[in-house]
Amino acid sequence: MKQDGDHYLIRYSQKIGYVRDTSKPIHRGIDERGNRFQEEWGWIGQPDDPRRKHGRRIELERAVPRGEAKPERIVVITDLIDADKYPAVDLLNAYLKAAK
Repeated sequence: MKQDGDHYLIRYSQKIGYVRDTSKPIHRGIDERGNRFQEEWGWIGQPDDPRRKHGRRIELERAVPRGEAKPERIVVITDLIDADKYPAVDLLNAYLKAAK
């Protein structure tokens, strides 16, 4: 159970539900390894779920070694919506480190 002051950074699943906030532009960038990422803001959760919250979705496209078919795509969601305070690259690195 989430306590006051706790935050989450989890792998996104379509079962969770997400609707992008089209009033905010999508931000794109490249991390220190040359991987492309994009972040967007929206609502996490199904429209009829009272727990639905505003959040942030970050998608990373990891480069693949030569000969592999396609890049690996990792998508995470978080309630840390302040991109200046919590840069996407930092959140992605924290997620990837924890997922090892």
